[in-house]
Amino acid sequence: MKTWWGLALSGLVVSACGVEDTRPVAEICADPESGGWRAFEDVEPTLRYGELAADFTVNTLDGTFTLSEVYDGCSSVVMVAYAPTGYHDQLWANELWGLLTEDAPSNVHYVFASHLDDATQRQGQLEFLKSQFDGFLGQMPAEERQVWKDQLHYVTDDAGALGWPSQLGASNFRRTFAYHGGERFVGMLVDRFQRIRPIGEALDWVRSAQGEPAILMSRMKHHAEYFNYEAERADRMSREDALEVTIFDNTNSGSGWNGPGVFTTAEIPDLSEYNQLFIDLEMGCHHVGDDPEKEIPEGAFVGDLDCPEWDRITTLYMCDELEATEVNEETGELIEQAGCDTEIGRWITAYTGGANYVHDVTPMLAHFQEDMVKRFRYTSIDDYPITLKLRAVNNPDIDVRPTQLIELYSGGQLTSATNDRYEPMDVEIPASAKKVEVAAVITGHSFGKDTKNCAEFCNMEHHFMLNGTQFSETHEIANDSYGCLGLVSEGVVPNQFGSWQFGRAGWCPGQEVTMWREDVTNVLDLGSTNNVDYGVTVDGGPYEPVWYDPEGNGIWEGEGDHPPGIWVPEYKMSSWLVVYE
Repeated sequence: MKTWWGLALSGLVVSACGVEDTRPVAEICADPESGGWRAFEDVEPTLRYGELAADFTVNTLDGTFTLSEVYDGCSSVVMVAYAPTGYHDQLWANELWGLLTEDAPSNVHYVFASHLDDATQRQGQLEFLKSQFDGFLGQMPAEERQVWKDQLHYVTDDAGALGWPSQLGASNFRRTFAYHGGERFVGMLVDRFQRIRPIGEALDWVRSAQGEPAILMSRMKHHAEYFNYEAERADRMSREDALEVTIFDNTNSGSGWNGPGVFTTAEIPDLSEYNQLFIDLEMGCHHVGDDPEKEIPEGAFVGDLDCPEWDRITTLYMCDELEATEVNEETGELIEQAGCDTEIGRWITAYTGGANYVHDVTPMLAHFQEDMVKRFRYTSIDDYPITLKLRAVNNPDIDVRPTQLIELYSGGQLTSATNDRYEPMDVEIPASAKKVEVAAVITGHSFGKDTKNCAEFCNMEHHFMLNGTQFSETHEIANDSYGCLGLVSEGVVPNQFGSWQFGRAGWCPGQEVTMWREDVTNVLDLGSTNNVDYGVTVDGGPYEPVWYDPEGNGIWEGEGDHPPGIWVPEYKMSSWLVVYE
């Protein structure tokens, strides 16, 4: 079963006519005779995001729009409601055509509504909007034009009187009220699983910094793009021969800035017969009103998502020992857990939102080659309800599996002296190895301290030398102001309430940190000693930082590796050689 913010879903692929269809979802949805991928479920209305959307009907310029008539699991719904604010004035004026470009998803229904009180003005506003879209559609081939005409809906009813959708609270009261116009309904999404999802922010940070119109309707297409990613991933997972092991089950994860994290002990079966390993992490958001002892914040509705605001690192570690080494005698709470730093997976949270992350950590299978009981630690500054599973898969196209991890180098501060702390090492590779990879999880952090904007927004190049041959992990995306926006189709949560669009060094807000892996078998001597070394460069050369004065007096000219008291640029790194047999 899959859950998302408390909603259980199965991976069964069912056409709208109720008959199981074993074809991939892409084939089902491309077949006009299939009836769709999932049947609409008739449910009672709810005001909680993440739960199934109930049916509703509204009047439009072209007749009516009924959710159950357009939903088939193959397309999503994006509803945008105009409120008389500067934000919406820009949203309804800028880049409307961006919803219809060749790179935009075509399997989406856009529903436009308005809060203008006067019915005549409201109808006039929607007719003008329709005329603009008709102008874009007139440049398309006839067949494509008709498809889009059937998927653009202009609601003539007052946006405050649309039934249950109008009663939805803000997607997050801390952010949306400031941008979207108080207590008015500003929009919602229905994904390809019929779930109600919160609408995001349409701000282009680059255009805003340049003083240009920056609230763009074109940003709404990324919701549909992300929903396609989720649906295709779920379809792929439903076809895998997999064993799931639950590590955390609806556990509150926050432990503050200096907290040790949350801990659990889990029984892990022998996974030595599997050849792939994924982590399936569902990171939800609490809803306002869930905790009866917590006061409802001013301006919030019961049912609003109460998501932490910032992009934070979260990490899953495995511990060496089962028992804590130091416990508070009065409370019994854990103070310290020794030997609890074996990294298994890493994520960066979204600005003001949760998500379901599934990513490949196959080298970690080497830890689980027999039945065992293990203690795990999950670290998160902010509090999210999490469910985390290990997902072992048998892929018939893979004929090797990881049997050994050889730890290599770790990260630290980035200064001109960084490479001085790394020494070459000799490692033994067993003669039985069929394949060997170098693997690493690397993220850069801190910005605004030097002229290169390291280490979050500079291209750090991490070089692993194996018997004199260099293999490099680079982060060119860190120099791209739209780098993370370009990865929505690969799982970056779109339209976050923060600077999510900028590329970073090895990561994006609202995405798992991908493990870099490179096959190095051909340069190693199997059954013998091999030499390994590591070094880091920035933008193709040695890192010679020019620091800004922390007092704001231009360039810092003091002595030492860096100005005192600053967050020194740093990179977090775990790296290994992975032996496969």
